[in-house]
Amino acid sequence: MAFLGVLAAVLAVIAIAKLRDRRGGEVIPGLPKVTIDEGLTRALNDFSQWHIERGAWRSENGAIIGSGNSELSFTHPLPGNFVLELTMTVLEGMRPRIRFTGFLVGNEGYDKVVSIHGAEGKATGRGFDYQSRQEMKLRVVAEGKDVKLFINSSLVSESSREKYEFSTLSIEGGDWWSQGTTSFAGFSLGLLPASGGLGHETAAAPGKHPLSPVAPLDGKKAKEQQEACAKHLSVPVEITNSIGMKLVLIPPGGVPDGLD
Repeated sequence: MAFLGVLAAVLAVIAIAKLRDRRGGEVIPGLPKVTIDEGLTRALNDFSQWHIERGAWRSENGAIIGSGNSELSFTHPLPGNFVLELTMTVLEGMRPRIRFTGFLVGNEGYDKVVSIHGAEGKATGRGFDYQSRQEMKLRVVAEGKDVKLFINSSLVSESSREKYEFSTLSIEGGDWWSQGTTSFAGFSLGLLPASGGLGHETAAAPGKHPLSPVAPLDGKKAKEQQEACAKHLSVPVEITNSIGMKLVLIPPGGVPDGLD
């Protein structure tokens, strides 16, 4: 019996250790409850829903891979409050980045450390040391003015930002200095309520849009459904990104069987 007790204690220590990064990031037991937005999640994992700004990009085995001084922009806006999860793996070089409106998550400087950068408030936390070909399971939580970064279930960086009604999104495999190659895979977009702090038991917005348009639609009906979807997601119908490109919200929908 004594042996079983010691074994259980050892297994518990190992389990806790696996939730910590190499730098001893704090394990957070209460992450916010979210509802997955199935439409945006599908789009994030669909290479055709991204636009190449620069560099070489490809889709391979479900992952989106960028090489060199590369940037890829998502063609749909994200809601202002969100939880974005993905697996990021630096295959070669360094300097991967994930850019949002008002801040970015990634590697700046000459050390292989992923953290929050460019936000309104100075980021706290030690960041996450990474090695080439190491899978990093990222969880970016943006709620109100709070921005938090979890990697492999540990809180590694946090900061503050201006409040936004929506956010743009782009990813970078490397930059002009480090012609890196990075894989981005397993995207998941969760919806958060417009108010309430992290860990509060507040009801998240439903993941299914209130309207699911089915073709064919006339112009008036299509516009009504587009506006209803934008209101549901708390995002504008149309936005302009940092390079002047206009992005228009396209609601999820379907086509009845037999319609060409």
